[in-house]
Amino acid sequence: MKPPTQKSLNKILVIVGPTASGKSDLAIALARQYNGEIISADSRQVYRGMDIGTGKVPRQTRHPKLDLGSSKSKRDIFLSEGIRHWLLDVASPKRSYNVTHFIRDAKKAMADIKKRAHLPIICGGTGFWIQALIEGSPFPAVKPNPELRKTLGKLSVEELFTQLEKKDPVRAQTIDAKNKIRLIRALEICASIGTVPVPHQSSHIN
Repeated sequence: MKPPTQKSLNKILVIVGPTASGKSDLAIALARQYNGEIISADSRQVYRGMDIGTGKVPRQTRHPKLDLGSSKSKRDIFLSEGIRHWLLDVASPKRSYNVTHFIRDAKKAMADIKKRAHLPIICGGTGFWIQALIEGSPFPAVKPNPELRKTLGKLSVEELFTQLEKKDPVRAQTIDAKNKIRLIRALEICASIGTVPVPHQSSHIN
């Protein structure tokens, strides 16, 4: 294991790819070599009980709940092959866990990892989450609108994209035009505040 340098403590590693492509094995190998801890960036692996089909690493051992610095926040440590993993099994399948929750929790995890002079390794298949975290994309506090979502859900992706082009042509240029969920969310934001905020491409993780 290489000892961390001051320069390395200011860095993170990011591993992105599809399910079952070897990301977890690579992340664990790098964590062993560089004294790292792994932050999962997977929109399904955050949920407890969703193990089959998600490629979630097996949990090696369960520790008693430990206080990680907050008197209100206690959580189990997830170890796999001796390496600490973050943001696995942190949410109930009955509740929604989205990109804003991920950014909040990932930043807390990175701060904890760096405080102990370890290397954060972000590993997962949800590229949108990772991009949002790395680029510092802003997410407006627009609450879900069930009635609007129900109405928009009846439209095709082509119809949704046409609407977005008219209401927010800037966002239409960057969105996945085939992703119905993101199209609906973009239109939901437009209905509330006019346009979707543009990501700050020059932003970086502290």
